[in-house]
Amino acid sequence: MPHASIVINQCTLDDHKLQVLTMDLNSNRLQNTSTASSLNNREARNAYQRQWRARRTEAQKALRRQADASYREQRTASLNEEQRVLRRETNAQRQRNVRAAGVSSQRMALNAAQQRTYTQRRINDQIARNNLQIQAESVANDDESTVLEHYCGKLEDQCYECKALHFTSESSNFKTIYDVNGGIARVKTFTKCCKNGQIKLDELPHYPEPFLTWMKNEDAMAKNFMENIRAVNSSFAFASMGANIKPPPGYGPYCFRIHGQIYHRASTLHPPAGNDRQYGQLYILDTEQANAERANHSSNGAIDSSVFQLIADFMERNNPITQAYKMLYQVEQESIHEAQANGIQVKEVTMAIVHDRKSDPRRHNAATANEVAVVFTNKDGLPPTNWDLLIHAKCAPDDQSKGMQRIDVTHKNLEALTYPILFPYGDQGWGVDLLRNKTGTRSRISQMEYYSYRLAIRENFNALLSAGKLTQQYFVDAYVKNGG
Repeated sequence: MPHASIVINQCTLDDHKLQVLTMDLNSNRLQNTSTASSLNNREARNAYQRQWRARRTEAQKALRRQADASYREQRTASLNEEQRVLRRETNAQRQRNVRAAGVSSQRMALNAAQQRTYTQRRINDQIARNNLQIQAESVANDDESTVLEHYCGKLEDQCYECKALHFTSESSNFKTIYDVNGGIARVKTFTKCCKNGQIKLDELPHYPEPFLTWMKNEDAMAKNFMENIRAVNSSFAFASMGANIKPPPGYGPYCFRIHGQIYHRASTLHPPAGNDRQYGQLYILDTEQANAERANHSSNGAIDSSVFQLIADFMERNNPITQAYKMLYQVEQESIHEAQANGIQVKEVTMAIVHDRKSDPRRHNAATANEVAVVFTNKDGLPPTNWDLLIHAKCAPDDQSKGMQRIDVTHKNLEALTYPILFPYGDQGWGVDLLRNKTGTRSRISQMEYYSYRLAIRENFNALLSAGKLTQQYFVDAYVKNGG
């Protein structure tokens, strides 16, 4: 720069302006050159350091980490208390600045993503309107060549609240969540599966073997089981499902279709004189005898006997309703022996399958009870509530229904009694006392909302969607119960 000053002193005023401009240009050129050179040098140094780090052995890396740690300890030890406090405050402020910058960038990204989503929705809506117009014109002109195929997208959008999977073209809502570190995320929720988090049901237990293997077609008996699954379910059901079944004509794939209403009935512990045992009446027999009677039924001729044996063993060990029927039979036999020993009239024995499993069974003043039922005699205290299902040991002589009692569709044990293959642990279904997870205009869960939640597709295995012909029956049954 001294050389530039000498030149300026030798110039006139106009030349001075020109010389200053020339000096500024030269200075900027030198500065740009210096900056570019510095960047190149920095890149070269960084590249050399990366190569040097890559060539180091694990022992060298460990020594370097140890040396760095020792240096930091010595540096920290050399600081006085005031310097340490200042250093902690500086680090804390630096972290706050980093988080604030991150949150700000996240907000900007969320706003941009929301704007893109809104724009994409408008574009999709316009495309859908155009497609509808084209299809309407095609139908009007009887031209099927221009009818567009509807595509829902991939089944990959997951509801944040209940983890149900949805197609990408399904309408969704967005929810902003904050994590413990102050981060922000925007997630999708859906109305069809859980009402955006208002519906929350207890998960069903893990579907057990051998049913899981059979439904996944991973066993030699799987084909026999799946082809006859409705008959198998009926053989082990505790209650009947009566309907006027009307299969559609033709030779197409299987379709479960009914005409009229569906009735669910439970029987007494013993059948009327001259009638065969069926439904819950079979559970008081020895396992081999019960399976023999199941196999002798006209609709069960094609079922493998091993299927009966495996299911009977599982129900014996794990289903509480099976144990309740055996409990009723045991109390009845004790009552008969007591009457014979004392020369008195046999007490009437009744079992109540309780609606509310969380209630204390001692409220019935009955000596015998388990988690799903209580057994009492006519000498016991208060009978169960009107919600409970009563199973009598024998039907009255003048009973025109032959011991069959109709089950109300609002009973929470109806599905466990009717579909033991789908609910092998006797889990309860919908009831009028099911409450929403979040209060709103309504506090109770409707049947439609219950089945929408249960039948939603999720990543875990769902027996309700995997039972083939029995799944169709369950769908129809649920539709009719819901007032369809």
